[in-house]
Amino acid sequence: MKKKVMFIALAVVLLVSMAACGVSPKTEPAPSEATLLSSAPTFEPTPTPTPTPTPSPTPSPTPAPEQVENMEITLQLSLLGNPAEYTGTYTGEIVDGLPHGHGSFSTANVLGKSRTYVGGWNAGHLSGEGRWEHTSGRIVAEGTYENDLLVSGKLYYGVDQIRYEGAFRGGLPDIDAAERQAQIDEYSEVAVHLEPGGDWTWADYLGQIVVHVDNREVAEVVQDVASYTVIWADNAGSLNYFPAYGEAIPQPGDHPLPYIYVYSEETPETGEITIYQDLLAFMVK
Repeated sequence: MKKKVMFIALAVVLLVSMAACGVSPKTEPAPSEATLLSSAPTFEPTPTPTPTPTPSPTPSPTPAPEQVENMEITLQLSLLGNPAEYTGTYTGEIVDGLPHGHGSFSTANVLGKSRTYVGGWNAGHLSGEGRWEHTSGRIVAEGTYENDLLVSGKLYYGVDQIRYEGAFRGGLPDIDAAERQAQIDEYSEVAVHLEPGGDWTWADYLGQIVVHVDNREVAEVVQDVASYTVIWADNAGSLNYFPAYGEAIPQPGDHPLPYIYVYSEETPETGEITIYQDLLAFMVK
């Protein structure tokens, strides 16, 4: 018992001595935040696989055009915006059996009169610069075509007299309705009235605008390549008509007043003078 008390006393003395000397029992310092982060397990992100690009299909090369001459062909053309079949002969470049490139196509209108287009083509349709000609070689219309329709260019009467020059819509002159009506009103003011049965000839009215007042009736209206053809009843002839876009066209049974410009031209080869009548407008009564 005495030994045990002595041991405890020595231990107390030792502890007091260490405290007096500034010695404390050794303890481990708490780990810092940086130490904790550095020792934390790391996870590498799973890489997203790069998609393999799908190769674009290689376009098929356009076949080289072939050259043909007087090839018989039937084309589906939307002249003046109205689809119809035209049969004729073609001379020029073709691809896959259709006019493509440059060439000329000769056909006939419903009255059997020859019409020829000379110019650019795209897969069987009028495209680019081109012109329509009559049998005599007179140019009716020329300019820039898109999908068979004239979008800008000129209309002619006679050999080289310009009827209209500018923009087109639906293959027809793009003229404001008020402007077109002003033109018709002007024709009405200056036109000479031709009475039925009068003793006159067209040569009497060269350079003038005349109007028929014989109450003639429209029998039929058919589409030409750059205009409409108005056919009179009772075999009274026909006239080509170039209306503006949106302008009303006479219908069968109508009795319109036709304003006609009378002019003449000389044939260079023969010197022969020919008198023509050009339809400017209709006034529907």
